[in-house]
Amino acid sequence: MHQVAKHKSFYGCQQKSLLVLVLLNRVTVGICAYNEGNNIGRLLHSVFHEQEVSADSEILVVCSGYMDNTTDIVQSHASLDSRVKPHFEKARKGKASAINYILANAKREIIVFISAGTCQPRGCSQS
Repeated sequence: MHQVAKHKSFYGCQQKSLLVLVLLNRVTVGICAYNEGNNIGRLLHSVFHEQEVSADSEILVVCSGYMDNTTDIVQSHASLDSRVKPHFEKARKGKASAINYILANAKREIIVFISAGTCQPRGCSQS
């Protein structure tokens, strides 16, 4: 990464795109979820298939105080893809607690937070 940053044409569009692609190969995606059973499956599908998050990335999903099927959906995705690392909190501790968990447990230098209630447009993490 440092070699790309030192390149004299680094600030050109192609170099920025290259840097973004290099960085996206090593990210932690952090998702805080509270009763997101209607959305979390689509979001995880989007992260895997539309955002093209690499095999070197990890997806930390914190389910806090769940009262719906959010945990079942997250666990199902975790069983299919080793990048998904769920953390279940029986008592709702709040978003700040979930963010702190992600910050404390992320194994990559770059963390991308995505709201569990959204679906990301194709390629949005690459621009």
